Amino acid sequence: MFFIRDQKSEMAFPRVYTQLWCCLEDGTPNKLKNTRRIDLESAIETWHERLTQDL
Repeated sequence: MFFIRDQKSEMAFPRVYTQLWCCLEDGTPNKLKNTRRIDLESAIETWHERLTQDL
């Protein structure tokens, strides 16, 4: 999953694009599954969820 800051969003209300990719066995991304534009707090929450999933 990639997190990309939306350069067009207002600094007071930053937004982030998240991209979810299908990966090869070696971890190389090869196909984009979806892209979402979300607020910064939701992106941080998603980041923390992903970190705890891998434990």
